[in-house]
This record gives sequence, C-alpha cells and structure tokens, in this order.
Amino acid sequence: MSDRRVILKMVMSLDGFVTSPDGTHEWMFEWFGDDSGEWNRRALEEAGVHAMGRRSYEIMGPHWAASEGPIATAMNEKPKAVFSRTLEKAEWGPAEIFGGDLGAAIAELKARDDEGAVLVHGGPDFAKSLTRLGLVDDDTATT
Repeated sequence: MSDRRVILKMVMSLDGFVTSPDGTHEWMFEWFGDDSGEWNRRALEEAGVHAMGRRSYEIMGPHWAASEGPIATAMNEKPKAVFSRTLEKAEWGPAEIFGGDLGAAIAELKARDDEGAVLVHGGPDFAKSLTRLGLVDDDTATT
C-alpha cells in the first residue's frame, strides 16, 4: 500500500470568498505575490496527480491549456483525476474520470505506487464532500 497523502488546496479570501459572481477564479491572481507564487509552483510540481471536481476541471482546463510558464507546465503535464457523475469526456489531459463512490476512488488513487501526493484543487462543494468523509490528510489554504 502506498503512503500517498491527499492534500486539499484551496484559494479563498479570509471571509470565505472562493469564486467571482460569474463563477470564475480570476480574482485570486491579483493577490499572488512572489512568496505565494513560489509556494504554489512548488506544490503543483511536487503533486503526483491533480484531483478536482467537474466544475473546477471545466474552469481550470481552458485557462491552463492556453497558459505558459512553470505553473502551467505543472498543471498541464501531470495527470488529472476528475470526479464527476456527468462528465463523459476529459479534453484537458492526461485525465481519468471517476464517477462512482468518492471514498473508493480516493482509496484507489492513494494505493497507486505513483510518486507525489494527490493534490486536490478544492471547489467548495468537492472540498466539503471530501472532508465530510474524512478523506483529506492535509489541508492547505492560501489566503
């Protein structure tokens, strides 16, 4: 059994703001400085797989696929695990869609001998589902 950890990574304001009213995440980039940018780049590069729900996947995919630089490279080249009961095809790859039991899928990802953590890019609903089931080993908040 692998000792892979599930790390929940969320970007939110101190008052709990996660997305703009239009559902995008563009607001957060204006607050990234050298320190948070370096920390974020390192966390992304050290991840073994990027895990996310469908909404985050659909928002992040077009953004990172059209971007360049070290963060874009880490996001685009690492495998993605997308948790959705409705998504049928994952264009932004490499990606694997998990549509069944969340606990079983996380256990499967943790059991794989791949290197690096399962880095969860948490949207609020996905993060709540994971934490409610006790599936997060570490949480990291960038505020």
